[in-house]
Amino acid sequence: MKIIFLTHHKEFRGYSIHRYTNFLSHGFKSKGHTVDVWAPKSILGKSNLPKQIKKWFRYVDTFILFPIYLKKKINSQPKSTLYVVTDQALGMWMPFLKKKII
Repeated sequence: MKIIFLTHHKEFRGYSIHRYTNFLSHGFKSKGHTVDVWAPKSILGKSNLPKQIKKWFRYVDTFILFPIYLKKKINSQPKSTLYVVTDQALGMWMPFLKKKII
């Protein structure tokens, strides 16, 4: 089975979410599943701007740019793919997954 975990970007301060995602990923891989971890990439948030402004650019990366990427990427996955949203704060991505729910 193919499993895709959707998680926060790497600069997210909630390190426990990343540990949780890694824990699940390694566990399912050890059981023979194909696992991918998808997270927003820092495109605008990488700039050398002050910390407070970078924060808002990371929101744009997470809430605007990543959903565009997600929508394109989901369509190329097998129908049997299981999508796991690792944090309730990422529920805004659920509309992109609603047709993929079995």
